[in-house]
Amino acid sequence: MTGARPTLSQALDAALDAATGKGENAPGTIEATAGGATVVAEIIDVDRLGVVVERLRVTTGPGDLKLRAVRAAERVRPGGAALHAIELDTRLGGGVLRTETQRDNRFYELGLDETGGVLTRHHKESNGRRSREPFTVTRADLEQLLDELSESLDS
Repeated sequence: MTGARPTLSQALDAALDAATGKGENAPGTIEATAGGATVVAEIIDVDRLGVVVERLRVTTGPGDLKLRAVRAAERVRPGGAALHAIELDTRLGGGVLRTETQRDNRFYELGLDETGGVLTRHHKESNGRRSREPFTVTRADLEQLLDELSESLDS
């Protein structure tokens, strides 16, 4: 891969390696940039195999909100589940896509704006309230998820 520019997921992976290489478990915010896109990952824990993520923010710059929503619904599969548009308002410049609520009452949510998107996971409590909670992914799954996100949001 000589001369090839790193992808956003490769840049984040290198940033995670740098943080864990210091003997830390890298809690906190890790930022990486590649190809004009930036990811800001709020990390709770990381090791050589997996990552516990609180929130992923991908910024790709100005773009068409409807096109981003369509691409994300087609391509992004957090936890292996498809995203569905819940609301989209180009006038207000934002939208929300979610996965179906899983048997354990958890779902992923992608909040879109005109510069990118934020991926989080939530738990629907018995009283109907929703609370954000971290999600655990392998490093390989995080790389795939970030590639799907950055490709979908790049318009």
